[in-house]
Amino acid sequence: PMWIQKLRAGVTHIAYSLDGRTLYTLDTGGVLTAWDTATHTGSSLTVAYHRHNRGIWGIYLIDDGRLIVRSGGTFTAIDRSLMVGKLPSPPGLEPDQFAHVGSDGRVDYVVRDNVRQILGCHLGNTKAWPVFTLPESLGVLVGVHRFDWSRDRRTLAAILMDGVLGGFDVTPGGDPPRPVRVVSVPNTYRIKLSPDGRTVVALSQYPDRVSLWDVATQTVRIRNVPMSFPGAAVAMNPVYPLFAACQADGTLAIWSLDDGRAVQSLDFALGRAVRCVAFAPDGLTCAVGVTNKQFAVFAVDV
Repeated sequence: PMWIQKLRAGVTHIAYSLDGRTLYTLDTGGVLTAWDTATHTGSSLTVAYHRHNRGIWGIYLIDDGRLIVRSGGTFTAIDRSLMVGKLPSPPGLEPDQFAHVGSDGRVDYVVRDNVRQILGCHLGNTKAWPVFTLPESLGVLVGVHRFDWSRDRRTLAAILMDGVLGGFDVTPGGDPPRPVRVVSVPNTYRIKLSPDGRTVVALSQYPDRVSLWDVATQTVRIRNVPMSFPGAAVAMNPVYPLFAACQADGTLAIWSLDDGRAVQSLDFALGRAVRCVAFAPDGLTCAVGVTNKQFAVFAVDV
């Protein structure tokens, strides 16, 4: 590893700044720390979060340089001068509901009384608008549970309420956008869409496995990637066709999106479980947080 850092508590969330110069960690003690990736020095930003981070959904960096922490239904923004401010929650977003936070500061989510539609709301605003609606051909009882966007927001992968995965090409400017592709992956409970929109990493509950789906051909590329703990940390490389997740023995590995092969195995003896993982913006380094009060940063083989 390039860098192993000891902390006072286990790391639960980790994220890079958009320029890759800062690494942010949130630990079980509720401490948010900014680390200089060049000097490996850290500075505490706040200790205002609930101990053990119950209800913390994630930490996100947006284009204007602010760091966003979502804790339940509350969004906290920390700007470049380290000023901390609370942002209004998007209308209708429940504290326990999934939401997608984009680098442009847009939050996409589904409200309980209309699960057929994804809404969008800019952070800090209280007005939302529809960004996607399920086609009527799927039936009135089908709704969106979780979803992920490609980098250009032209491809959407969504888990429907009945455990089936839907893949959609979305035409910009439509109201609602036009879905033209649907595929099925039964028993899917979590997904990641590659930044280029070509591959869906689908985590299935029965059986407990991970499969790779090709968006263009609407077919499975790899049916069973030999991973363990599919619900644990998974991160997509922003540049290369790779993703990070655990192997069968619980150690972190870098996997190929093309053939599902583990191309790099990383056993740093960092603890019993991997809690979070993130790639740097250039895709050349990766950071992993674990249970034994440490995180590690390592070079990615590309």
